[in-house]
Parts: sequence; structure tokens; C-alpha cells
Amino acid sequence: SPVLPPIIDVPKISRAIACAVGRQAVEDGVAPAFGDLDIDERVEAYWWEPIYPHVIAI
Repeated sequence: SPVLPPIIDVPKISRAIACAVGRQAVEDGVAPAFGDLDIDERVEAYWWEPIYPHVIAI
């Protein structure tokens, strides 16, 4: 069985990890308290999606 998830699942898993880290930071008292929905919304708002130009080899 593969060690890593399929590449197609990486963004979804990365978002889940980012939200869990945010919730843990709040629980540990090292980040301001936000509701879970706020954490999810903040992660989504700051999420970077790479956009690569289409390159044609000549």
C-alpha cells in the first residue's frame, strides 16, 4: 500500500491539516479564539492555488 495519498487528494488533506493546526493553536492559547467556521473560512481565504501558464515546446 502506498505511503502517501494519491496526488489528487493532497489539496483536500492539506486544507484539513491547516484547519486542525489552527484549531490546536487556539486550544493551546497561542492564537486568538475563532469559531471552527472562521478557521475554515480563513484557511480558504488565504489558500494559494498555483496557476501555471501553458507552455508549448518548439
